Amino acid sequence: MSKRIALFPALLLALLVIVATALTWMNFSQALPRSQWAQAAWSPDINVIEQMIFHYSLLPRLAISLLVGAGLGLVGVLFQQVLRNPLAEPTTLGVATGAQLGITVTTLWAIPGAMASQFAALAGACVVGLIVFGVAWGKRLSPVTLILAGLVVSLYCGAINQLLVIFHHDQLQSMFLWSTGTLTQTDWGGVERLWPQLLGGVMLTLLLLRPLTLMGLDDGVARNLGWPCRSRVWRRCRWR
Repeated sequence: MSKRIALFPALLLALLVIVATALTWMNFSQALPRSQWAQAAWSPDINVIEQMIFHYSLLPRLAISLLVGAGLGLVGVLFQQVLRNPLAEPTTLGVATGAQLGITVTTLWAIPGAMASQFAALAGACVVGLIVFGVAWGKRLSPVTLILAGLVVSLYCGAINQLLVIFHHDQLQSMFLWSTGTLTQTDWGGVERLWPQLLGGVMLTLLLLRPLTLMGLDDGVARNLGWPCRSRVWRRCRWR
């Protein structure tokens, strides 16, 4: 029975990959004949608009969707592993809403540059994350308390963000598209900026793989494997 339960996620993932691949294939086939895919991917003819759209819109959109999905999946796994909470992820902890609020403020103040928006999103996510952890700290980071705190703080940040959008509609029109998760691309700039950052996150995760694995174990097993569970800070951060 346990083997069947463990096999189900793998089968579901394989099915989703097959469906996504089939839909992508159909989308590409409608946009451009398959015989021109190779040329459009590597050296598109500037006189053929379909090849230009394929190279500068469809392929970057596919690449950015894979990178963004991989990044969100990695963050979700890290949250769940560190917090021992299967419901922990950027949305339930309010981190995603904090990042959105940071970008809204940056856009409202007209701070130029893609790096400024990234740092603003990181700052907003960190501030909201600290608020959520501070609220749940009194309950020793109880899983239920942590999720409820994250949802409440997320609602407050979302309300503030919507108020800013309502009162500054002309300046924040782009936030409507950003908040809906648009993947529209017009060049490879987003992919070129994102893949090194994702690669750095993956490498850092691999370097921390052993302590992250020990965090998911029982305290007694982790102690026998060398994890310092007796530290005062660690004991305060464990579930009771």
